Amino acid sequence: MLANTFSFLSELKEHNHKPWFDAHKAEFESAKTEFLVYVEEVLKGIQAFDEKLDGLQAKDSLYRIYRDVRFSPDKTPYKTHFGAYFAEGGKKSKEPGYYLHIEPGGTFLGGGLYMPESDILQKVRQEIDYNGEKFLEIIQKPSFKM
Repeated sequence: MLANTFSFLSELKEHNHKPWFDAHKAEFESAKTEFLVYVEEVLKGIQAFDEKLDGLQAKDSLYRIYRDVRFSPDKTPYKTHFGAYFAEGGKKSKEPGYYLHIEPGGTFLGGGLYMPESDILQKVRQEIDYNGEKFLEIIQKPSFKM
């Protein structure tokens, strides 16, 4: 289903520099479009059980492929994966949501919060404390980690 996407990302990992990327812009656009179609399918599946995401569009969930290298010792300009975050308000939301990561040899779907503000983090920790046994029961199931 994502053959072009995985092929492009594999090549990008080997040639992560601007001249190569510029020469393969058409393949990038094709891979991105293929990923967007897949994201639309995943989003429809999530919307079937999470009504907070009704109205969210796939394009509002996609992350850019360009890395912010300003403060990083790693100056490679491109991410070697595609990502999408499904949450009320889109990818910039501070709300809990679902994250889809597509990368050759490292694809996964996860859920939760990313870098919550301290008051929200405190509330999450308190709920885990109040419901510790139930929390452990959930995360220790083999089906939780696939």
